[in-house]
Amino acid sequence: MDLSFYSDSFESIFLEITNLSRKVLVAAIYRPPGTDLDEFNRILSHLLDSIRSEQILRYLMGDFNVDLLKPELHRATSEFCEVLFSHSFLPLISKPTRITTDSFSLIDNIFTNSVNYSQHMPGILYADISDHLPVFALSPSIRCKLTNQLCKEISLHVILIFFE
Repeated sequence: MDLSFYSDSFESIFLEITNLSRKVLVAAIYRPPGTDLDEFNRILSHLLDSIRSEQILRYLMGDFNVDLLKPELHRATSEFCEVLFSHSFLPLISKPTRITTDSFSLIDNIFTNSVNYSQHMPGILYADISDHLPVFALSPSIRCKLTNQLCKEISLHVILIFFE
């Protein structure tokens, strides 16, 4: 089933990764700024309904352009959170991902349906490559199965050395 979708207010691409200790579905999602959040929520809910029956680990990541620091101030933002929560997705990022001299917001995120939510190691890279800060999440419960295919496992130790 092809879940990738494109409209004026919603862009997504889905990837199923099978060369792991368990099957994982990863989605990259983008909502252009200023587009209809109600329409975005309807499309997102429909897509999540279509993958609900699959008992696999799922990650939704991207630039949602929905500020999760103030969901109570905006009805459609609260509904965005409800759509995700009702499909058992929780956010891994909880700090601002877009910081300017005048404001800060949490508009980039990674959501997961993982029952081992607390085992994830999410983070934000403080890099001056964009007006958004890159986000990431490490999951020690996902292991790459080494086969004849090109597969490289990177440990947390190697990543920490990289940032020293």
